[in-house]
Amino acid sequence: MALSPEQLAQRAEIGDVVLGYATAIDSRDWNLLRSILTDPVHIDYSSMGSLNDDMPAEAWVTRLKSLYGFDATLHMISNLTFRVSGETAVCTSYVNAMHFLNDAGREYGAHACGVYVHELVRKDSAWKIRKCTFRLAGRQSGDAAFEAAFVRARELAPARTPEGQ
Repeated sequence: MALSPEQLAQRAEIGDVVLGYATAIDSRDWNLLRSILTDPVHIDYSSMGSLNDDMPAEAWVTRLKSLYGFDATLHMISNLTFRVSGETAVCTSYVNAMHFLNDAGREYGAHACGVYVHELVRKDSAWKIRKCTFRLAGRQSGDAAFEAAFVRARELAPARTPEGQ
């Protein structure tokens, strides 16, 4: 099935937003993240035992600041598929989310693989994420190692958070 130039442009715009979500998280670019989320935004990480709720976009940004506790994170997105209907869209993708921390000679690794489902809406000529769902496929490091890494990162995050963040 051949796509029209308009359909290709929509997919590129939507893909840029979804990739921007991962880039913003990994680069701690909270302004970018805020710019691509609706307010409120629905976040569903229930497959990991975490939240599933509507929240102000700023509350999600604040929650993600715990990632400052890690030395680095890499959220790699691939296999994007698109469903566009007028001013709404769904982009489904694979994600490998890796979190790295070396603390006092102990290496922590938290690697989760799964599927992102981003629901988007077109507002003011721009696509914005109104719902982000993460469906966990598995944790390469195992549940205990993943949890230990996040516990330690949350402990370290306040001291590593840049002023004004």
